[in-house]
Amino acid sequence: MYNFPNKMVLAFDMLSPFMASRSVKNFLSHTASFAAFQATTYSASIVESAIQVCFTLLHTTAPPFKVNTDPDVDFLASLSVWKSESVYP
Repeated sequence: MYNFPNKMVLAFDMLSPFMASRSVKNFLSHTASFAAFQATTYSASIVESAIQVCFTLLHTTAPPFKVNTDPDVDFLASLSVWKSESVYP
C-alpha cells in the first residue's frame, strides 16, 4: 500500500541513540505503529465485507417461523354429536 511506514522504520533505525531525542524516536515509533494499525483495520474491514456478502447469498433455509397450520384434532370426532356427563348425568 504505502511505503511510508517502511521509511519511518528505516529512519528510526538509522538514527543513533545519541543523535535523536526521545521525542523524535517516540514520534517515529508511533507513526509507524499507527500506519500498521490502519493497515490491519482496513484489511479486517475488507474481510468483514466479504463475509457479509457470503452470508447474504441465497441458500436453503427453514420455512418462516409463523405458518398457518391446522391443529392436530380428529375432525370426525368433533363433528359427531356428543354429550358431556356434567350436562346430562
